[in-house]
Amino acid sequence: MRDIASAVGIEAASLYSHINSKEDILSDICFSLADAFHEALNQAETKSESIEDELKEAISAHIKILCSRYQMAGVYLVEWRHLSEPNLSRFVEKRKAYEATFVEILNKGVAKSVFDISDTNFSAKLILSSLNGLIQWYQPDGKYTPNLLAEMYYNQLIKGIKTK
Repeated sequence: MRDIASAVGIEAASLYSHINSKEDILSDICFSLADAFHEALNQAETKSESIEDELKEAISAHIKILCSRYQMAGVYLVEWRHLSEPNLSRFVEKRKAYEATFVEILNKGVAKSVFDISDTNFSAKLILSSLNGLIQWYQPDGKYTPNLLAEMYYNQLIKGIKTK
């Protein structure tokens, strides 16, 4: 709280006249990002012409949110465990629903023989874990733009590393 107060130029005690608790801040961060991820995934689905495009758009949307809000994303990805009930249960359900949408995309691709995946649950976890690891090393002023990262992640994760 002292860091936040210092950043906005007020005393830490003064923050509590604007914010009820640290829990409120954590909850706001977690749920606002969860909503942004869900909305982006919905848009990826509606604007895609093929299942491969849908997965590519989903990956790209996820990366763009992480990159545009990378400091908040670190809180979202790690600190959510400190939410108290009922927020914790609500948040876990949102995360499960988001992951389930990735599983659904992969299942559609398997059904259409676009993807050769034996365990779509594992594959969705692998994709999301890889994408979320980006916050450990991403630098907004670095050489990797969100669009370049999306292309690189898609090529590496979906097209693989095997030579033809």
